[in-house]
Amino acid sequence: MKNGTVSRIIRLLSGGLILTCIVLSLGRSDAAAQTNQSVPPFTGTENHSISLADAAKLTLAYQSTAPANAVLAEYFGRNAVTSVLTQPGAVGLRIYHGRQTDGKEVMVIVGVDSAGNDLTNGPLLEFGFGCPPICGIASPLMRH
Repeated sequence: MKNGTVSRIIRLLSGGLILTCIVLSLGRSDAAAQTNQSVPPFTGTENHSISLADAAKLTLAYQSTAPANAVLAEYFGRNAVTSVLTQPGAVGLRIYHGRQTDGKEVMVIVGVDSAGNDLTNGPLLEFGFGCPPICGIASPLMRH
């Protein structure tokens, strides 16, 4: 993985929040990827950029319909994310929605290789700091 891509992701993540609606999911959204048909290789250089205005529209739309106790985002530290991104073969991340036995929603992060496969033998992340209660102060991505 190119250092610029890792640095860009780390800068984005170190800002405080990984939002459920705009997380860095490097999987394809086209029909071929959804059915595991012939997908082009993942390179780690795909452009997933979004403007703040568009990101805010997405996150606020989700938050306006989410249950009162819903997890709106989770924070994961730089070192944890770097451990997933720097493992051999990783070109990106995939972030899964999960649910603990008590019903709490969580995010599970796994590395992804150039064929789009999850690197399940490497580091996996969970135990992010949920928002709420730990949220960015005055973020335009959060309802207030």
